Amino acid sequence: MYRRKHCKKPAKVLPVAALCVALSMLTACGGGSDAGPPLSRPDPPAPTPDPKPAPPPAPDPKPDPKPDPKPDPKPDPEPDPKPAPPPAPTPDPKPTPPPPTPTPVPPPPTDPAPPPDIVLAPGYTSIKDAVTFSTPYWPAWGYGGEAVIDGVRCASAVKYHIHALLSIYRDGARLALPESIGRNTHCAYEMHTHDGSGVMHIETDVPKTFTLGQFFALWGQPLGAAAAAGLPGKPTYYVIDREQVVRFTGDPATIPLEAHREVVIVTGTPPVQVPRYDWNASGL
Repeated sequence: MYRRKHCKKPAKVLPVAALCVALSMLTACGGGSDAGPPLSRPDPPAPTPDPKPAPPPAPDPKPDPKPDPKPDPKPDPEPDPKPAPPPAPTPDPKPTPPPPTPTPVPPPPTDPAPPPDIVLAPGYTSIKDAVTFSTPYWPAWGYGGEAVIDGVRCASAVKYHIHALLSIYRDGARLALPESIGRNTHCAYEMHTHDGSGVMHIETDVPKTFTLGQFFALWGQPLGAAAAAGLPGKPTYYVIDREQVVRFTGDPATIPLEAHREVVIVTGTPPVQVPRYDWNASGL
């Protein structure tokens, strides 16, 4: 075995390995002059093959996605260890006796059936002829003063003159009004009569509208829904304008007395028909 420790390092040029090899071939470092048998050169070591690179590790397989676990159904509640006792039976209610049958209330008293509406005769009649078929019933008007009665006063001048008609029937018969209601030796009232026909003359200095209530106040007779002019029985009122008959159900005292208007009062049995008056032919 060579002693490499005695080999000096080459100066500069040859590499260390090459110099050592050359010197060992000539003589052995530090030996005698006799050369011994040449030593066999050891075979150079076989080159170690480069190791093959290890294959990259196979990627881990992706785990299959597991389906979301379905929620477990709610477990059935555990039965009570002790069953509940059955409910106590409800006692049958005692039968309620039926209510007593109420005593029927008698219907309220009703007025007798109203008389049928009056109708006009097919032909015309003169108003002046009404005196002949009207029956006298009331005494003559006997007031002799000049006081204002329910707004009706003595006429001072006549500049406005119209006519209305009042017809009163009792059991189908027409009754004549007293003559000269509203006229005496001292005063002619703004509203008055001349004869028993029922024509009411309205004569004033300026246009005025009087009512049926004012005429009855001047006459001195009662007027209302229950009675009229002292006649027995409940009266029915009608208003006739331009040959049209209308039953009046309000307060009769408020009926206005207008030109050529007829007010009809019926008590007892109504007439079958009433005259159809011709105002134009009567000169009123």
